Order: sequence, then structure tokens, then C-alpha cells
Amino acid sequence: MKRLLSRTRTQTNWLSSPGFTPRQVTAMAVAVLLAVVLVPVGAQAAQVVSAIITDPAGTNKAHVDASGNLQVAGSVKLANAPLSVTTTDDPGRQAFVGNAEVDFEDGDFAVGGLITVPEGKRLVIQFASMQASLQSGQRLWLAKIDTTVNGHQTGYDLIPTFVAANANGSDVVTASQDLTLYADGGTDVGLEAGRNSSDGGGLLLVAVSGYLIDCSAASCN
Repeated sequence: MKRLLSRTRTQTNWLSSPGFTPRQVTAMAVAVLLAVVLVPVGAQAAQVVSAIITDPAGTNKAHVDASGNLQVAGSVKLANAPLSVTTTDDPGRQAFVGNAEVDFEDGDFAVGGLITVPEGKRLVIQFASMQASLQSGQRLWLAKIDTTVNGHQTGYDLIPTFVAANANGSDVVTASQDLTLYADGGTDVGLEAGRNSSDGGGLLLVAVSGYLIDCSAASCN
């Protein structure tokens, strides 16, 4: 029993020696724990924060919104050099819609021109719709829009779908979908349609929507 008391007294004397007080020992333990917890956090922060946004004029033109997106107005400087911020499609964007009506005229193909893109512009088609009024029982097996970009003409197929029979005895077939097509200035946007019969006449209605880009305001390469 005396030995245990003596050992306890010795340990207490060591903690309360002139070198370290109990309060100092507690403070050191807390400091070690904080270092263990905060060092990984600091390392992670060092990896995440890779850029600093400054706004010396105090006008808040550059800021990060609530969704974490960088919002910038005016100009941005990179390495002390001016850098304009925009998107290719924004300058000179002009809304566009076009439509055409083509007859089958006792044939199994209907081919026509939808629009000629103005010089100095580029047409971006975002939606196309095609509707055919055909003889009863007839169907479209081809519905296509043709565009030309950088001298290369390409046809893009739409998917025809039977809708219903009209009261006048004709069948209605449509083909409509979202897409992204480009057509250069001075070129024609064409359309093609094929049906499974050449008997009787038929009518094809086509409409497209999108926008024109002014190539003098943004490169149309």
C-alpha cells in the first residue's frame, strides 16, 4: 500500500515539477489533437483553392454564384493580358424559322429547297418537323434534311411515324425531333422524302427553327 502511494506521489511530482504544470500539459495535448485534425483539412483546402478572384474596383463584376459557377462581366485578364469572355454562338445571334411545302406529284420521291442561308451567316437548326399527307395506306420510308458545311453536303434522317387517317381518306405521317445541324452562308438547306408507293399525289410540309450566327461577329470556321 505504501509503495502504491509513493509511486502515485512520484508521478504527481513529475507533472507538477517546475518544467511543466498540469495546465501546460493539457494545452500541449489539445495542440497535438488540433494539429492532427486540421492538417488534412488544410491540405485539402490547398488543393481546392487554385485561383483567386480580385475585384479592386469593388463593383463585384466577378463572383461565384450559389451554384458554384463563375459569373464575369466586362473583361478578364490572364497573366496581365486582356482576355475577352464570350461563346461562339452569342455574337450576332438571330432567331430563325423556315418552312416549305412540296408535292409528291404522282411520284415516290419529294425533293425541294427549304431556304438559302444568307451570305456571311451560319444557320444552326435546332428543331425540324415534317408532316406528310399521303394516299390511304401509304407510308414514308425516308425523311431527310440536307445541309452543307465547309463544302461538304450531308443528309440527316428523321424518323417517320404514322399518326392517323384523315376524314378525307388520306393518312398523316410525321417526323419531328430535336437536333443540331449547321449550314454555311450561300448554301441551300434541302429536304427529301420517300414513300412506299407512287400512286396518286401527296403533300409534304416541313418546318425548322434555330438561329443565324453573324460570321463577322464570331468566327464560323
